[in-house]
Amino acid sequence: VAGVTKHATLQAYCDRLGEELDDFEIILPVRDPLERALSLYFSPHRAFGQPTGFVPQYDPHEFAALLRQTPRMVDYLRIDGVERRPAFLLRFDHLAADLAAVARHFELPPPILPVLNRSLDHAGQRDQLRHAPEVVAQVRQRFAADYTYFGLWD
Repeated sequence: VAGVTKHATLQAYCDRLGEELDDFEIILPVRDPLERALSLYFSPHRAFGQPTGFVPQYDPHEFAALLRQTPRMVDYLRIDGVERRPAFLLRFDHLAADLAAVARHFELPPPILPVLNRSLDHAGQRDQLRHAPEVVAQVRQRFAADYTYFGLWD
């Protein structure tokens, strides 16, 4: 849709399309917020403008700031403050199977998924942080609505 950005909210689509939005099925990719936050923190895009070989080192203040700036997944589903249920969820941990189900629904051939993004973390910081109680608590607090709405509690 022209005029809508890559990570647009459903509200942005509604503002652009109006009632025509009802002609579309909502498909939402969903990822465990902890994995999402750590992936974002160690994302290659953070290396733009940095020296070659840049690898972000975990800084609790930077991580907390990143969490505050990162929208909740449920925020993408609101139109005029009301959450709309997506027709399909593409769960990151089951992406190939979920995407294949969507393809079948639309009578499309099954997709082949390349791996495009690679983490800048080659030292295992993500694995350590994934089990750090303070990191887990921060993420679960910030994204509690996502964990509840999408049933992501383990």
